[in-house]
Amino acid sequence: MKKPVAVLLMAAVLLLSGCGLPGGSSSVPPPPESTGEKSVADYFPVRADTRMTYKGFGSEYAGFVSTVDYIGAGTAQLRTHSGGAESVAVYTVGTDTVTKVFTKDALNYRYDFTDQRALVDVLVMAPLAVGTAWKSGAGEERSITALDAAVSVPYGSFKALEVTTASLVSGTVKEYYAPGVGLVKRVCIPAGDPASPVTSELEKFEDGSPLKEDTRFYYPDIINDRVAYIDKTVTFHTGDTAASRLEAEFKNPPQGSGLTPVMTAGAALNGITVDAGSGAVTADLSKSFVTEMNAGTALEALILASLADTLGNYFHTDKVAVTIDGGPYESTHLLFNLGDFLPVHPEKAVSYQK
Repeated sequence: MKKPVAVLLMAAVLLLSGCGLPGGSSSVPPPPESTGEKSVADYFPVRADTRMTYKGFGSEYAGFVSTVDYIGAGTAQLRTHSGGAESVAVYTVGTDTVTKVFTKDALNYRYDFTDQRALVDVLVMAPLAVGTAWKSGAGEERSITALDAAVSVPYGSFKALEVTTASLVSGTVKEYYAPGVGLVKRVCIPAGDPASPVTSELEKFEDGSPLKEDTRFYYPDIINDRVAYIDKTVTFHTGDTAASRLEAEFKNPPQGSGLTPVMTAGAALNGITVDAGSGAVTADLSKSFVTEMNAGTALEALILASLADTLGNYFHTDKVAVTIDGGPYESTHLLFNLGDFLPVHPEKAVSYQK
């Protein structure tokens, strides 16, 4: 590992600077660069189900993978995987700027933050000319220092836009954006150790590469009056919500296992909300969740326990609430008013054995 100043600089850059940005395909050479006039959006292209892998040099934090969670009108949410940790950032792409407007660290679950605005960190600004300058979100000097910098990385060779961020305290960061691709290289030069740069270089670009995550699901084992769990690999395409993917798996316990589905075929998980302050999770269910359940008190309790344990484990919380079409949860046997929480006890569940 490099000296601490290099590690700290890289950590700050991952938080405040643009991370991997989608574009081309790893199975073909880099796309040809247009000779026409370019806009800021050309340097921040976003496409669904793309995965960009960056090779790191000089620090264990320099290598990372970037995937695309959500794409909206002029907005994108990207997920960064680095050193076993995940974080997300929301960007807006306008006529004159590409701006990071929200970040959240240590986020290992799927959630749409594209409507959040918590910071203003401009990554690229028009006019696209050497000398265009502005302040970063941290108040550092940032400017365009080259329009056609020659850059070679494992993925290919490019003529890239060079954006330099300078700080007397932390050092200098040079980021290279290639049109039609996005970020292809980042070099962090610590102020106190300029001979020990930390570099990230685009190594691989994969189209049609949705995110795959290992997720633990809990199901009623009514025969043994308990909850059992099984780990599954869940595929998230760009735009998929946690609610849609969890619902699909709630309805499909392992075939022949004797475990009961948490939801019937006609039931729906309308949506999931996460309270930013408390971390409490609320799952809004359709009325058919109750009307199609056809369960006695014991089975209904196991179904709700399985639901609570799955959501608690996935969202890392012990506060899980359920509602029915936005109102209180009420069935023949149970009533949960708005604000009530289900018991979350994943430690009591047993591993499913075939």
